[in-house]
Amino acid sequence: MNDFKKALIDVAGDLSDSERSVKRALEGKHKRPSKRNFLVVPVFIMAVCLIGFTLWLLPNKVEQQASDMFKNDDLFDYYMAAEQMFTNFDHESAEGKQTTINYAFRDYQTAIAIQAYAKALGLTYTEGQYEKREQQLNALYSDAENPFFEQLKELSGMTFEQYQTHVQPILIENVLYTTQLDEKWRAENPKLQEDFVSVYTKKLANDYLEENFERELLATKEYYNVTSDPNYGVSVPK
Repeated sequence: MNDFKKALIDVAGDLSDSERSVKRALEGKHKRPSKRNFLVVPVFIMAVCLIGFTLWLLPNKVEQQASDMFKNDDLFDYYMAAEQMFTNFDHESAEGKQTTINYAFRDYQTAIAIQAYAKALGLTYTEGQYEKREQQLNALYSDAENPFFEQLKELSGMTFEQYQTHVQPILIENVLYTTQLDEKWRAENPKLQEDFVSVYTKKLANDYLEENFERELLATKEYYNVTSDPNYGVSVPK
């Protein structure tokens, strides 16, 4: 039982005691000064305020969490830069720029989806697992003078500090989450091909995001001017 439910029960108990006291007083079984009956009013008001505040707070808290989850310009800029660095098609024409946006958003959405899906399944990781993966990543990109970061900064305008704060933690977490999800599918279906498992994980994560955050996802696509939805074309095995 959570603290909020306990608090409501405490309030309800006080109300019940007050109501019984009033009833006994009216029946002549237990006489108290009439002014004490007015305690029922403030207790009732407190209960109503507590319930009302909670009903207001919870939806707003969920909405704020969704807003924070979908709002990461640095992460989107990272995937935009990655598209330009690691793909060979024309990024300069109007059509090419739009294609870059669409494919960058696919990866951006998947990054968000892995976060949301893994947490919904209750997956976690240890501090030691995070630090190990962080060391591996830092070994590849050791400092801000690395050519990768030089090109990233040139293409996105992102500083090394912005990358470390808003991008790298999600990249690390998603590797840890994806590893656990991949292992889960292998355990449940040993026939899954090795090359297929990670694609399957991305498919399920994106399906979860689209089913549970449709409104937020549409708003984010509009914000980043996404015009199409490149997908992995993976169907769920039966």
